[in-house]
Amino acid sequence: MDNKITKRRVAIHFEYDWLKYIAIIIASIFVCYITFSAINATREYEKIEIFVTSYAQNEYSMDEDFLTTVKAEGDDYMREVLVHCNSTLNPEYTTLFQGHGPSCDLLIIPKSMMDRSAGAYKWLTDEMIADIFTPEEGEQFNVDVSALEYYEYDASVVPDGKGEPLANGRKYGIRVDNLKKMKVQNAPFVFDYSKLDDKYNPDEEEEPLDTQFYLVINPKSIKIGEYGKKAEYHHLKQTFRFIRWFLNEYAV
Repeated sequence: MDNKITKRRVAIHFEYDWLKYIAIIIASIFVCYITFSAINATREYEKIEIFVTSYAQNEYSMDEDFLTTVKAEGDDYMREVLVHCNSTLNPEYTTLFQGHGPSCDLLIIPKSMMDRSAGAYKWLTDEMIADIFTPEEGEQFNVDVSALEYYEYDASVVPDGKGEPLANGRKYGIRVDNLKKMKVQNAPFVFDYSKLDDKYNPDEEEEPLDTQFYLVINPKSIKIGEYGKKAEYHHLKQTFRFIRWFLNEYAV
């Protein structure tokens, strides 16, 4: 049997089978792309995601500023911060909130939403609050936490009588509209609509716009230590770290 490889036989082989080699090359490139994409993809525990509700935004570097701070302090987990900023005046607000809110670790929402659904967020027990405000080694935290205000649950304000009286008095959010740097001109986030429209008078409105906004924790966040549901992530507390950074940045 003649198995000798000749130029003619090679030429004939590629003449009829060149499509197979092109397909193999394309498939190999695709597999390499998928593999490297999976390796480099940001995992859930490597990012912080926050949904911010305000009437206007003048802050565009919160994500980079936080990452720079924590990396300088030796955090080896955080790779990405996603910030979604929207206004309740946006006709698409509800759709955007429903699309992004459930996946966020933290949300800033108005009091009217808290009145309707505060119980959907993490109950801030005294133990948890103490944990949130305990800085890590080498971390700068200069906030007077005794001056902070909280949203306290009141079943009587929940629409349609769906409130839970047993939850009365529980803390569910940290107030942020009254932080020092949120009350200045050109604040990072505008929580008082009258600063945008000097003709706006809440006393003349049938339903005045919210002026109180609260920072809440999504109970599904996997970066809240032992307060989370997944035991394998109980060593992660980056959600708490972001709260401290946020308050240190805007309350001092």
